[in-house]
Amino acid sequence: MKQSKHPNVKFLIEPEEDISVYFAFEKEAKIFDRWSIMEDYFFKKHLKIKSLKRMKDKKAKKKFLKNYVINCYKHRNILIKKRVKEAEKRWKKVEQKFFYLTDKLFQKYPWPKSDYRAFVTIWNIFPRDISKKTFQFPYKGRIFKKVEAIIAHEILHFLFYDYLFKYFPKYKKSQYSYSVWAFSEAFNEAIMTEPEWRKIFHLQLQPYPETVIVRKKIRELRKNKKTVKEILEELLPFVIQKYIKPPSE
Repeated sequence: MKQSKHPNVKFLIEPEEDISVYFAFEKEAKIFDRWSIMEDYFFKKHLKIKSLKRMKDKKAKKKFLKNYVINCYKHRNILIKKRVKEAEKRWKKVEQKFFYLTDKLFQKYPWPKSDYRAFVTIWNIFPRDISKKTFQFPYKGRIFKKVEAIIAHEILHFLFYDYLFKYFPKYKKSQYSYSVWAFSEAFNEAIMTEPEWRKIFHLQLQPYPETVIVRKKIRELRKNKKTVKEILEELLPFVIQKYIKPPSE
């Protein structure tokens, strides 16, 4: 297989992304009664927007949130710009080592072609969009110390999903979305704690408690030199069975 063409990540400041992310999470919170997540990701550090939970008029809500977000970016403009440049600089220092490891891990499987975009966020959550190849990253707090690991974690998802759907296309169906999410998180968590990866990404992200069993199984298979495809073939039936749907549904 030819050398994989590695993606170039663009680091951007777009307040509209934060507005879209808020409403996407609010929609899920209403459907699955996950207001505790809204508290952790949005309201805890942005008390002024907690009133959105009680507002009914959609236009009024969007106007209120837009004003709040834009003002946040305006008042923190200098720091945000500084941290976005710093995040990009720090990523540039490790990206070639990262791509070396991903080429090795996926046997030079080609990266999906797209514009890879990283958006800074004021929120306490860093979601990704697999189809658009976009993700968010923080600009302050202790979590910013792990910004390289966040970027690597999110970009690794894009390659993993593309690989999985190519060789196991039936799992594109929405009924498997939670199972695939659980597998992808466990996979990233297991891979990024391997010695070669830890040399680059010293600070690790907090793993999801619900993926501990799958993480352990992936690590065992990796010790036996199993390829990504072999890991998927062996573990997919187990993961699909175990993670049929989110526990809150």
